[in-house]
Amino acid sequence: MFAGSKLLAMESNKKLAPAGYVVAIMLFVLPLLDGAVTLWPFRFAQERWRFGAVGSLGNLTLMPVLGVFIAVLVAALADHRRTRQVLGALSGVLAILFAGALVIFALDYLQVRTQIQHQALPVMDVASVGSMFKQVLTVLALTMIARAGLSGPKKSLLKDIPAPEATPTPLIRPGGARAG
Repeated sequence: MFAGSKLLAMESNKKLAPAGYVVAIMLFVLPLLDGAVTLWPFRFAQERWRFGAVGSLGNLTLMPVLGVFIAVLVAALADHRRTRQVLGALSGVLAILFAGALVIFALDYLQVRTQIQHQALPVMDVASVGSMFKQVLTVLALTMIARAGLSGPKKSLLKDIPAPEATPTPLIRPGGARAG
């Protein structure tokens, strides 16, 4: 592949970028809104509510994380350096928030566990471990996305691509007359 086709590919990526960003926003926002509706009204002071809320949050993080990944990927392919860096920073903040939620979930688990009937404990334990595993994967993925978003190239990739040079072909002579 020569430099001109690379430039053409970058330009077509830029034309596709707005659609990619819309899809990414949809994947990020809509599942979180659906989850928020099921948790309404918010009762942050109650450990049972927090435990259930963070546990259910672990079940719906796949789509929002996929949305962030797609947005960073689109920004990288379209050579939107600032957007990629902002999304990387946002991913880092989200990773920290999810890590904090994981700690709160573990502490609430220990408190709520004492309030559950003995025969229901095995089911609660399995569900809680599964939710924690999903949350750890979410933190890991967001951390990796943040690192990729923040550590990409510092300058535009388009500036490094030289313009294609005109080369004579056997069919056209240098003076413009056709070979004959």
